[in-house]
Amino acid sequence: MRRNRRLAVIAAGVTLLGSATWLASAVPGTTAGRTDVHTSADATKSASGALGTPYVHTRPKDDAMPGADGTVTLRSCPLGGADKPLGQNPWSLDCIALERLGNGTTVAMRCWASTTPPPDEASAKWFKVEVTSGPQSGKTGWVWSDLVRDQTPGTAQCDHIGHEKDPAAPAPEPLHFEVTGSCTTEGGELASRSGRFTPGGPYSVDATRPDGSAYPLAHDSGTVRADGSVVWKWPCKGDPVGTYTTHLVDLSTGREAEDTFTVGQAPAPSGGDSPGGDTSSGGGTSPGSGSDESGDARPGTPASRTVTVSNKVTNGPSEMREDDSAAYLSSVTKNHCADDHCADDHCALAGTELHTGDTVAATCRTEGDRTTNGEDRNARDDGNPGLAESTLWYGVRWTDGRFGYLSVVWIRPDQRGGLGLPSC
Repeated sequence: MRRNRRLAVIAAGVTLLGSATWLASAVPGTTAGRTDVHTSADATKSASGALGTPYVHTRPKDDAMPGADGTVTLRSCPLGGADKPLGQNPWSLDCIALERLGNGTTVAMRCWASTTPPPDEASAKWFKVEVTSGPQSGKTGWVWSDLVRDQTPGTAQCDHIGHEKDPAAPAPEPLHFEVTGSCTTEGGELASRSGRFTPGGPYSVDATRPDGSAYPLAHDSGTVRADGSVVWKWPCKGDPVGTYTTHLVDLSTGREAEDTFTVGQAPAPSGGDSPGGDTSSGGGTSPGSGSDESGDARPGTPASRTVTVSNKVTNGPSEMREDDSAAYLSSVTKNHCADDHCADDHCALAGTELHTGDTVAATCRTEGDRTTNGEDRNARDDGNPGLAESTLWYGVRWTDGRFGYLSVVWIRPDQRGGLGLPSC
């Protein structure tokens, strides 16, 4: 008789299951590790004291929400709310909703993790589960703990969620770069051996003089060859005696390489002292893009200075824009050489078109036509901070040896002051 009464209580508990509210943590007074059913009556254990197969089910308050469809979301991460794609979560995962599981879908509980609660909820506990029934059977993902019923006692804590414990990727091999050869201030050219740069990727290069000051280079970047090597050569003629440093960066990985080289003293000519060098010497290496494979490093003479073109004109009261026409070298210090104005003199040097960011070797300075990058017939740009005018021109040695002039207005603003160059 006692046994029959107990079975009747169990049957009453099963009838109440659909309207029960399930919580993720044990309720005081229940068996540790269990998830209990809270009803208006006396929900009890089963006759054996064991729980049934875990399954997902919405709560009554979920079902009362507008648009409720009686499904539970299976997620790729233990996070609720909006998706958090790769890079926006600590596990290197694409955190999205994977599936919608119908109420009553059974699951196998693999482990749990505590992260953050869904919006407007209290529990931060989530279960990693594998779906064991229905069309999504075999799928794995995360379900918020309050939506898992008949939770398996003793479910272990997850060791990891995503890739946060993956071993670190091996560090890339260090770059190989060394300067080879010897030279003097009177002549000679240094070469290099290099490798392990990122094939096809960009790299940068800079250099310093023996006194530690920056050495202006004709080209300060390039593209790595297919075999992982780079172009680097250094003609030494005219450089002061001393030890120089060159520094390269593989921009694809951030790896760096550095080496030093020495420009030696030229043999003393008979009856005189050894010639010195000009510390204002410009040029340097010509790596990668913007140079040919010969690596010819320094257009111009030892007394040159590398300057950067700024072919920009005013664009209203505050902005600058690239000029519609390219800058160019001319055989005289006159403007409009590419127009009919100077056609008889053929003063525009063919093939010397220049755009912002190009570099040339200035060898001297002189006076010529007034040049401006503004609108002389319109006052709207009078307050433009980029407005410039000047009668100063630089003499420039082109890479093929031709010589021409370029107004300093078409040079970067910080290089328009003459640079200590001699008169042309």
